[in-house]
Amino acid sequence: MAKKVLIIGDTILDETVDTTAIGLSLETPTLKVSHDSTTVDLGGAANVAKNLVNLGCDVTFVTSGVVDVTGANVISLSGSPHKKTRVWVSRGDGNYKYLQINQKETARVETDVEVMQSLDQEHDTLVISDYSKGTLTPSLIRLLIKYTNFSEIISMAQISDKEYDYSIFNGSNFLVLNEREWENQVANLRGISCVVTRGENGALFICDDNYFEEAGVKVDAVDTTGAGDCFVAAFCAADGDVRDRIKAANEYAAKSTLVFGTKIP
Repeated sequence: MAKKVLIIGDTILDETVDTTAIGLSLETPTLKVSHDSTTVDLGGAANVAKNLVNLGCDVTFVTSGVVDVTGANVISLSGSPHKKTRVWVSRGDGNYKYLQINQKETARVETDVEVMQSLDQEHDTLVISDYSKGTLTPSLIRLLIKYTNFSEIISMAQISDKEYDYSIFNGSNFLVLNEREWENQVANLRGISCVVTRGENGALFICDDNYFEEAGVKVDAVDTTGAGDCFVAAFCAADGDVRDRIKAANEYAAKSTLVFGTKIP
């Protein structure tokens, strides 16, 4: 039977603009390119959701804005997704990220209680996927962890703000975060079962004095965008003990780096 997963979090629209270098402008020292293609993929929590579907889960996705995640039941809150535009330039035998443009989202207007009331708790797992883009608030995260009755809660946050307090995830079964985030937040993580992603170097499991390391999968990566989302999706979908789940997540995340953008591995 498919694992039933409710995921709530921020959608990020990942726009990829592919270009080819054709020289320098005569007027200014500006690179000239020809436009090859523009694609838009789902990133952020929407990327986690679409990969959960790909891995065979029965998915309900709650997010700000109208988003189409094929195969998932989407509950749209008010507000709009965040958008990132990455401009890639092909030059010689290489492909380089030349520019990234972040377009600010608009936040939802529903209260935290109204969001709680919209949730169907008839799921096996709750995934909280916070990018600090307006769908989730610290108070809503605390409500979700304290007052819901899911068999398992997996939380993730990809937030560069050092003032963000990850202790709000206390009570989750697992918190997935990258190595830099863990180093910034270690003082706030006492008692939380942390899965720390380390890219090609694999992942760590850390909970107070309990610690182990799972080796990474070596591949010729072309783009690591969305690899953390894929890791969370695979960790959630996998069966077995925590080591088995981390191993499966490492393998799936590594596959995701073999393509550009946030495409299904």
